[in-house]
Amino acid sequence: MGTAPAPAHVLVFPWPIQGHLNVMLHLAVALAGAGVHVTFLHTDYNLRRHRGGLAMAPA
Repeated sequence: MGTAPAPAHVLVFPWPIQGHLNVMLHLAVALAGAGVHVTFLHTDYNLRRHRGGLAMAPA
């Protein structure tokens, strides 16, 4: 009569340096595709740089 374990939840926070955002975004999408709950934390700087260029995975 045990309870089911909580699903995995991962916080992805890319270092704000050239080349890190896209790699971490691909990792986050792959994890989400595998059923892991992913929270993607970003800086306002990265959001301004990549606005329109980031395609979010379907929920």
